[in-house]
Amino acid sequence: MKILLISYFFPPDKSVGGLRAASITKYFPDTGIEVVLLTSQTDLEKAEGIQEQFNIKELFTAKRSKLRYWGYKTKILALLELLNLDKLFVFPDIYFPWIRRAVKEGRKAIKQTNPDCILVTAPPFSSFIVANKLSLEFNLPLLLDYRDPWSGNPTITYPLEIVHKRHFKMEKKIIQRADLVVTVSEEYAEVISSNIDFPLEKISIIYNGYTSVFEDEKNVQKTKKLKIFYSGSIHSIYKKTFDSFLYALNALICEKNLTPEDICFSYAGVTSRKTIYRKLEKFNMVPFFKDLGYLQGEEYYEQLQEANLHLVFNPEIHKYALVTKIYDYMQVDSHFLIIGKQGAVVKICKEVKQQYTFANDEKPENVATMLTSLYEKWKDNKLAYGAQKELVCKYSREEQTKRYANLISKTIKIYNS
Repeated sequence: MKILLISYFFPPDKSVGGLRAASITKYFPDTGIEVVLLTSQTDLEKAEGIQEQFNIKELFTAKRSKLRYWGYKTKILALLELLNLDKLFVFPDIYFPWIRRAVKEGRKAIKQTNPDCILVTAPPFSSFIVANKLSLEFNLPLLLDYRDPWSGNPTITYPLEIVHKRHFKMEKKIIQRADLVVTVSEEYAEVISSNIDFPLEKISIIYNGYTSVFEDEKNVQKTKKLKIFYSGSIHSIYKKTFDSFLYALNALICEKNLTPEDICFSYAGVTSRKTIYRKLEKFNMVPFFKDLGYLQGEEYYEQLQEANLHLVFNPEIHKYALVTKIYDYMQVDSHFLIIGKQGAVVKICKEVKQQYTFANDEKPENVATMLTSLYEKWKDNKLAYGAQKELVCKYSREEQTKRYANLISKTIKIYNS
């Protein structure tokens, strides 16, 4: 069997959106499924070793538009986003100029490779439109992979109801003709189903899982100071939870008279340092901040292992989400500090027996109490770490991809019968 995989993002792009597609290209061939990749990541053609690393046998690229780059460069896009007007001028997203180019390259890919179906992963949802056009033109089964909800995404606000309806109608049109719909957790499925009035039982779950880089045991020691670690973006939707954490950290430091030799907040990610430092200055936390830059591979893994507390922001609006780093955190002897609301993260912690502490972000004082308690446990060598590895193993990307391959095989058999 052969599939055409459409993914806007793909390594060496730093976006986490490419990791799911990369695991598909890497592991599907072991299940008897050949993968033809269509992506905007033109650097793949020149990136040494990447194609071999991710098992890419046939590659087609459609150059991405520079609209997003110039939009932020000129600050026009940032202003439109601030005023919540960006979706008034672009549809379905800022990547829409890629649609025409990708359809053209997709036609070439289909004619040359003759795939059995089209699998598309989004966001950006411009990719869904590309896949739908190609599916209709070549009469190929359409398989949708949601990494995030689309028109029902609770973190997105539309400037006008007519704009929301436009997204809703396009999503409904595409999902109703899809032969398989997949997303990354039960909670995501519920958001998609309730919004689009699509049967929940018709949405399959393939978790994001963790990468193979974490399979080998390392002997990195925990730091002698309390190291609180956070990786990934600190989105605007995390404002309340991030403030609650910094308030709690400040309260702990003041109460215990701690110094940067006793405790630190380590961050690895691409969020603007100006944005982060404004917050740190507000709570007098600059001396306790350790900027790790953007980490990958072994460096990232070592920082994960060194940490004593692994920070998770889980606000009400995002409580359905299971971000990729959760699975990374579970691969080391970790203790999660979850700030916000109980949701998908707490659920999976219970499933794999992951050690965690939950703190509601309604009152920063509650977070401070929890953090102080964790500090005292750590100081007394009583802080519990880890999860049950045998329960975590089913979330490896390799295992999840095998399940995905079985789903696709069944779907194609039904389509051809």
